[in-house]
Amino acid sequence: MANVNLEHGTIEFYMKPYTDSLGRNIFTDMASRVLFTLVNNNNDIISLGINSGYWFEPVVGHIRKSLTMFNTSDDGLSISSFVNLNQVVHIGFVWSNDGSLTENGDTLRFYLDGRLLCSSRVTWEVGDTKSAVIKFGGGTTYLAHNWNSYGSAIFENIKIYNYCKTNFNLNENSVEKDVTYDPNDFIEISSDDVNFYGAGSADLPLQYTLVPPGESRTVYVRANKNLHFDQSKSTATLIVEWITSV
Repeated sequence: MANVNLEHGTIEFYMKPYTDSLGRNIFTDMASRVLFTLVNNNNDIISLGINSGYWFEPVVGHIRKSLTMFNTSDDGLSISSFVNLNQVVHIGFVWSNDGSLTENGDTLRFYLDGRLLCSSRVTWEVGDTKSAVIKFGGGTTYLAHNWNSYGSAIFENIKIYNYCKTNFNLNENSVEKDVTYDPNDFIEISSDDVNFYGAGSADLPLQYTLVPPGESRTVYVRANKNLHFDQSKSTATLIVEWITSV
């Protein structure tokens, strides 16, 4: 997911869990579950799981350097937000690593059926923003020392955004109202300074072949702002990639 990073974003989905929110399955065995894990090529991580006996457990930070775990059972909301086995619920998870993209400085928000379950203002570092990979389900969390299972839930209607959402419409099945614009949508490039192409063009990528050693080729870049430009929330970046053969 080239347009998703671990500095800020939102993920929402419906799920029917194989355990209740304490980690008890149909046989009353205790087991931790991973609901989703988002990582990049720098081993930064954002994750949500069920740590058996301790309720939902959001995790952010770096896999090897510094992890922050949030125990939602400490917030006193466990009884009022109990999720039963096979109960269909809506999950909303919002993050902004430095709190700059939320209106009140929150760095993490966890919603259950559209209701804010917990939030935090603990910040964390993100070393890289490229090559985000997401995984749903998985084995037991690293904190659990009990029976292991790779099943976690049935997931449906998964939506991932590159901005922080402030509300969730549980009756809305499309993302039509949630369209956002990336700064790179307003950049066009050209190889001849005449024909310019934007993101998603069938004429991209630009290709330069048979370039003699020591010679160079030029890429022309221009801005193409329109009425949607103000809806872009971050600074544009241009990523150039060369594929060479020897």
